[in-house]
Formats: sequence, C-alpha cells, structure tokens
Amino acid sequence: MQLVASLFRRLAVLLAAVMVFGGAARAAEPVSVTAREYSLWDGRRLFLAEGDVTVRYGEAVITADFMTYDAEARYAVFEGSVVYVDDERELAGRRLAYDFDSGEAVFDELDAVLYSDGVDGPMFVRGERVTATEDRVFIAGGRLTTCECDDKGRVAYHFSARELEIYPGDRMIVRGVTFYEHGVPLLYLPYLVLSLKEDASRFDMPQIGYSERTGWYVKLTYNYVLQSGLYGALLLDYFQKLGPGAGVRHTYVDDETGRGVIYLYGAGNELGGADGSAAWQRRWTLGAATVEADAGYDFVAGPEGIERHELTWGAALSHRDGRGTFAADADYRAVLGHKYLERLDLRGELHRRLTDGWSVHASGEWFDERREFVEPRRWLGYSAELQRSAAAYTLAVRAEQQVNPDLKDDEKAADPSYEPSWRHVSRLPEVELRLRRMAGVDLQFAAVRLQEEPSKLTALRGEAQASLATRTWRLGRAATVSLSGLGRARFYSTGERQLTLQSRAGFNVQLARPLTFNVQYNYRDVWGGTPFYFDRVSPQESATLRLNWRTAAVTASASATYNFLTERWGNLTANATVRAAQNLTLRAGASYNVERGELQRVVGTVDWRPAEDWAVRLGAQYNVAREELERVDADLQAALGGGWKAGLTAIYDFRNMSYARHHMYIAHDADCREIRLRWDQAKGEVWLEYHITAFPSSRVAVGAGEDNKLLFEADVLSEFL
Repeated sequence: MQLVASLFRRLAVLLAAVMVFGGAARAAEPVSVTAREYSLWDGRRLFLAEGDVTVRYGEAVITADFMTYDAEARYAVFEGSVVYVDDERELAGRRLAYDFDSGEAVFDELDAVLYSDGVDGPMFVRGERVTATEDRVFIAGGRLTTCECDDKGRVAYHFSARELEIYPGDRMIVRGVTFYEHGVPLLYLPYLVLSLKEDASRFDMPQIGYSERTGWYVKLTYNYVLQSGLYGALLLDYFQKLGPGAGVRHTYVDDETGRGVIYLYGAGNELGGADGSAAWQRRWTLGAATVEADAGYDFVAGPEGIERHELTWGAALSHRDGRGTFAADADYRAVLGHKYLERLDLRGELHRRLTDGWSVHASGEWFDERREFVEPRRWLGYSAELQRSAAAYTLAVRAEQQVNPDLKDDEKAADPSYEPSWRHVSRLPEVELRLRRMAGVDLQFAAVRLQEEPSKLTALRGEAQASLATRTWRLGRAATVSLSGLGRARFYSTGERQLTLQSRAGFNVQLARPLTFNVQYNYRDVWGGTPFYFDRVSPQESATLRLNWRTAAVTASASATYNFLTERWGNLTANATVRAAQNLTLRAGASYNVERGELQRVVGTVDWRPAEDWAVRLGAQYNVAREELERVDADLQAALGGGWKAGLTAIYDFRNMSYARHHMYIAHDADCREIRLRWDQAKGEVWLEYHITAFPSSRVAVGAGEDNKLLFEADVLSEFL
C-alpha cells in the first residue's frame, strides 16, 4: 500500500496550495475580486460577492458561485463550484473556508486531477473533507484512481482511505486503507504509520517463498514511526526448516546532524542452533565535513556453541570546501571458525589548492590480509605531489610508491602459482616539467630515483618526451588525414638507454555519397632496454581497415585488423541493417577467418511489426566452421481482439540443448489495468500478474514453481515509492 500512501502524500503537499491565499493576504500582495453582485453587511465587517466570483492573487485564481469575507473574524468562505487554479495544479470542490488568523483551510468534497513523475497519465483524487494547517493536514474519505469514470460514475479500480493524518516532513498516519477492484474490496489495512523522511522505511508486503535451505518461509516487516519522529521496522519471519526469526532495524536519529541506525536479528539454523547479526551505523554532518562509522557482528552457533563469528567495522571522513577536498576511510574484517580471515584496508586522498597556481595532491592505501594456510598479502601505496600550473607549463615534484595492479586482483592473488614480476616501485623523489604547445609540440622532462621490489634494484632515470596532439588535415572535399605521435627517451644510471617512438595515423575518404573507407594505423617501436620490470615497453604495429555504408534504408560496415609483427590478419567482421519497409527491418552479421579463408559464424534477425500490438522478431546464430546451429531467438506478440493479446519470448541454446529463456503469456487490457498469465518454461514457473498501467512498477504477481513452490511478488506495494 505504499502506492496509496505516497499518492495521498502528494495530495497533501498539493493541498498546501489552499493556504497560499492566507499567505498572500498576510504579505499584503494585491488581491482582486470580481463578481456580478457585491454588498457590504453590518457596516464594513462583512463583504459578500455573488455570481461568477473570481479572486486573483499572484499566480493563483479561485472561482466560486458565492463568497463571504468577515473582516473582523478574518475568515473567508467560498461556496458552490469552487475551483482553485495556479501554474501547477487545479483543485475543485463544493466549499472552501480559510481562517486568516489560524491559517486553517477546509476544503469540502475536493476533486483534483494531478500529474506526477513516474505516473503515465493523470491521477484522479477525491477527499470528502480536507483540513490543512501549516503543520498538519487531515483528509477524511480520500480516494485515488487513474481510471476515468464510466457513464454511471463508476471506476474500474480505486484506493480509498478512511482518514489520513499528515505531519509534513515527519510522518503520515493512514487509517482504513482499502483497494477496490470493480467495487469489490480485495485488500484492507486498518492502520499504517509511514515516515515522510527521505530515507525512512516504507510499507513492505509480506514475502512468501521457498528455498532448499529454509523450506517454506514467510517474512513480515512492520514499519513504525514514533511520536518523536524516530522510526524503524520490526522483522518477524518464520522458516519451515529453521523455525522463527525476529529482529529490529531502528533509526534513532535522522536530522540535519546526521543519521544513526541499529540493527539486530536472530534466526534458527540447520545445525540446530541459531544465527545472529548485530550492526550499527552512524553519520555525522559537521558543516563541510562528514563523518561515518559502522560496526557489525555475526555468528553461527550450533548445539555445542559458536561455530563461526565475524566482526566488521569501518570509519570514513570527508571534507570539501572552496579550496579542495579530503577523504579517508578504514575497513576491518575478521572471521573466526572453520576458516580464518583477517583483513584491514586503509585509504586516504587529499587535493588542495594553494596560492599562485600551486596545489598539493596526496593519496595513500594500506592493505593487509591474512588467511589460514595462505601466505599473507600486504602492500603500501602512496603518492604525494606538489604542483604548480601556469598557462604554458606544469611543474611537479612527487614522492610515490606504486603498487602492481595485479596484487589487487583477488582472482590472481588466489592462484598460488602466480608471482608478479614486480610488487611495487618507489619514486623518491621525482621532478617533472611539462611544457605545453612549444612550436605545436608538448614537451616533458623528468628525473627520478627508482627502487623496484622484490629485486631491490635502485637506479636514477632521466626522461625526455615530445608528443604531438592529434592533427587533422583535409585533402580536397572527400578525404582527411589525422596524425598523433610521441617520442620518449629514457636514460638509466645503470647504463641502459631506451628510446620509444609511437604514432597513430588515420586516413578517411568518402568513396561515394553513402560509402566511406577508413584506415587506422598504430605503430610503436622500442630500441634499447630498461633494468626494471615495471616500465618495459613492447613493440606494436597494426592497421585496421573499415568500410562503412550509410543511407536512410541501409547501414553496413566491414572491418579487419592486420598485425605486422605476427604477419597475421584478425577476423573480418561485417554487419548490416536493412529497413526494407516502415514496419520491416532485417539485420545480419558475419565473422570470416582471413588466415584460413573460411567463414566462422553468421547471425541474422527479422523484425516485423505488421499492425498495432503485433510484433514478430526472429533470429538465429549459425557456426559455419562447425556446421551447427548454435542459437535461435524468437519474440512474438499478437493482438487477439477484445483487448486480449498473446506473446512468446524464447532463446534456445543448441550447444547446451536447453532454453536460455522461454516464456509464453496471454494478457488482457482491462481499462487501465493489465491481467497477464505467464508461463516460464526455462525456470519452470507459472505466474498470474496484475498491473496498473499508469504505474510502471505496479506489478502484483502470484506464481508456482517447481516442487510446488509458491512465489509472490508485489512491486506496486514495495518498490514504486
């Protein structure tokens, strides 16, 4: 019922527009009143207007059949076909009363047509009586639907609430919420309290399901909001194989100073014991700084005691002002039990602008991990740089310890046979000067003392580099040439020398109006060597050829790459899209092995839309080299008349002899709702779905899977808001 709550919450916000009248009067803004007849009663106290009454103030207009204003009591009443209009909303009702002293507005028989992001089309809202003040809105007899009334004033579905009590920015109390389908009540909630804070919990539908570990389960979440504005959720679960589970998630502070949350949960386990979790989170907002901290404890207990427990904690600090930023965080995790793990991560980063173009940049990271029967992993990486930037140059002085990125790859680190060629390299210190646009060329000079681990090799390295940014020249009207390049020389105190030249050149020509030809050439050559592992460079030389054809009806391309060093061609790939008609599109692709002279694989699809609500998409992938069909795709939709339609989506993998995806459905569009019966053959599930079309996420579904598992999903109630 979050959908109900949020949409009535939107209504409450819009009703604040009623109070604009009083705000405008207090601010002494110009107010104009027109009517067919005016009169004053009892001297100057009572002002009456009758017939086509129109009151204008600012952007707002109120029209009514009759208006009364009591100057002494400062009380205005509009009656008969009352309409309130401004640049954002239109509200209509039978009677509107406003007390200028108390700021209370009362709107009887309110009707409104509202629009909102995330809702496809208008929402029709009604309230029998709406009472609004600055700090409270009360709605009696609220109703909402996205369906227009039929000739007899009936709607296909609607939500209703007996009472809504709203405290803006804090909480909303909803009493007697009911969902009606063709006048039949299908769902009822007697009482509901929702927080209106941005991060607050919302209403959660019960979760019903089945898993091999837990058996059947039911998960209930009861959200609560205390009078103080604090809120949370009680978690009440039951698992067929594990027994009951219970917990609480409580937000004990949520204001401009930050947010704090406590979480406790416990449930039975398959060992005959219990699993437990406890967590704490806190965020402090201190002006330009933010501090965050969290801690958690989890355990798995058996009949004889704790089998496994895990401790985590973390902390973070960030600061941002007009001159720079600073951030630091730490994470710790320890697992004890059948396996042992202890891990610590520390990170920090600083960027600060000084004076006269000077700035400082610093970062660091520390990692330490220990596992049972595995060598410990640890590293320290840091970088500190003092930089001065000007229009023509940048001067930098830095100290750095660079960590091999492979050490941070958990997959490589888990391989006991993997040993990186280098672990880290230290630059203590490095001086770098970059000159921009010197005769059209960027120049860079650097000197650094390097030490590489684990070889412990130490040497000085000098570097000079010249680079040319990409330049483009036009050759006539149909062709262009582009070129970029780099030359770099490195000198080591060990006596080695290394020269690297690399360039990228491109040639593009329009052979005909729809046909273009492009060549991209990449070249890199290296002379000499380096005593280190981390800065080794390998030669490279390749060319990529591409043809493109583009018209309104046909788009096609073909490309291949030749490696001059291996003297081998890569595969030639070709793709084409043909718009054979307004409702018919053909697509094809192929891969050709140039070296072997054989076709590798071809794919093709047909996309045909013969009429509204009709769609046919068929595709296939064929491996020519193996002479086998690898995959077939189908996506079909057909209109059956009377609001009914049917569809099929299927992907069959011939290599695994199974469906990667396969579901069929039959659906009925029933006046702003859709009811769908869907069978998912790949997952072995049958679903009955109900969807309000105005709300993209408003899907309620009940299904049955293999082993008679019951499945339930309710996006409309737990995700929309």
